[in-house]
Amino acid sequence: MPPSPTLVMPHASAARPSLRAAADGSVHAEREGWRPRRFEVEGDHLWLFCENETNTRRLYGISVPGPFKDGINGHAVPTGPAP
Repeated sequence: MPPSPTLVMPHASAARPSLRAAADGSVHAEREGWRPRRFEVEGDHLWLFCENETNTRRLYGISVPGPFKDGINGHAVPTGPAP
């Protein structure tokens, strides 16, 4: 049986990690209290980044500011532009 997915809820005061694409095609990750990390892949690739925030306007009609994860979904599963 495959392991069940794990959802980790960060503490409200936890610092968010920083991810940035580097000129060499890798991604650098940094977070307070962790040692820096670097991610690499072979061949041509496109890194996609997003916040993991629910688009409450789209789901519930409640207008709130912020970047939403819809951008990744819209890129990976074409469904039209996010509102």
